[in-house]
Amino acid sequence: MGSFKYRQPVVGGGMPAIYLTEDAVKMANEVAYEMPERITRGMELFLLGAAKILQVGVKARGPNLPDVGYYAEDLEVVLVKGMGDEVGIALLYKNKPRKLNIETDGRRTALLFKPYERSPKWVRTLAGYQPWPSYMVPTMPSKSDAQVIARTITEREDQDLRDRIMVNRRRIEFDLKEAGLRENAVRTSTKSSDSVDVIDDIGYAVLRSEFGYGGPVLTHWRPALAEMAAAYDDLQRAFVEYVQTGKDNLFDLPLYKTVASNEMGRYDDKVQDKLAPYAKGG
Repeated sequence: MGSFKYRQPVVGGGMPAIYLTEDAVKMANEVAYEMPERITRGMELFLLGAAKILQVGVKARGPNLPDVGYYAEDLEVVLVKGMGDEVGIALLYKNKPRKLNIETDGRRTALLFKPYERSPKWVRTLAGYQPWPSYMVPTMPSKSDAQVIARTITEREDQDLRDRIMVNRRRIEFDLKEAGLRENAVRTSTKSSDSVDVIDDIGYAVLRSEFGYGGPVLTHWRPALAEMAAAYDDLQRAFVEYVQTGKDNLFDLPLYKTVASNEMGRYDDKVQDKLAPYAKGG
């Protein structure tokens, strides 16, 4: 597909979430007026059943992602509470921190920084020029100053990022100095004994794999979403029967956890935004 063009990214927590609410809630509302005392639980069961189909489908097709491996086995179903009249379900991946060696992996890794509320000003300035080739970062923030997010990139992408940093080098160094960073010189060599704790940007890696950005197309979410959408009619019938009988065993449910809706802001929604249309059955 040619070179991958970077735009200034919005950094999330690096953890993808897929919500399965819109179409399912519409279906559920068709019978909501009949037996309101079971509606909420029925909606939860409907969505949990859909999530099980999606989870199984992604796990069956999930590829080994660079530096991450078979990520799909770590996808968890969660039931989101505290959304008012709505019910939410998400598939979440909990990132596993790893050590990045700058000298050996610098040429194929871009870094992004997610500052914390009390981070020094220079960390926010550093984040303003991301993504960075890992070997060009003037000073690496400490664990207490920023979350470091890693993206595996191609040689061409590395060169594009390097060129962008070099074109803006004087401005970057001036801004970092103004923000209070003494050691503000942009680095230009991968020769370094430095290592840094990172979390992998799973959402970014998933979308590259799914749509073939910078590599082969390894689609696994879209066929799983199509399977889920194809099951909506059966799930709706099970929902109606549940409302009538109260039998939970009408649904094939996954293992799941419950989280509060206000916790979901920590998770990255770019996977949801890109793939949600494929959950609508065509």
